[in-house]
Amino acid sequence: MTVEEVVARVPAWRGARQVRVTPLEGGITNLGNLAANGEFGPAEERALLERYAGRATGEAIARLRLMRLASDLREAMWGLVQAGISRLEIDFAGYAARHFARFATRAAAPEVSGRLP
Repeated sequence: MTVEEVVARVPAWRGARQVRVTPLEGGITNLGNLAANGEFGPAEERALLERYAGRATGEAIARLRLMRLASDLREAMWGLVQAGISRLEIDFAGYAARHFARFATRAAAPEVSGRLP
């Protein structure tokens, strides 16, 4: 999978001429957010890690998948907070429910569940 194909998976990046993923402190966390919100599959995860780190080791893939879980849990919790305090007419509870469901599905996946305590 090419970087262009990975970028095309992220709605906010479609049509972008250039997207640069740079090493940042907490880089794997940022990549986890990207993979979660872009709903990347295994091939896209591997391509993302290869582009970011030059290779996609088993350990890096496992860490990325755990960070995807953390990303969904964070988004779900944010949705609950917003449902309680926001005056906007947005279905934040539904947003939270979608992220909780995605978290539960991913946490139960065989490639992740064996890594959880």
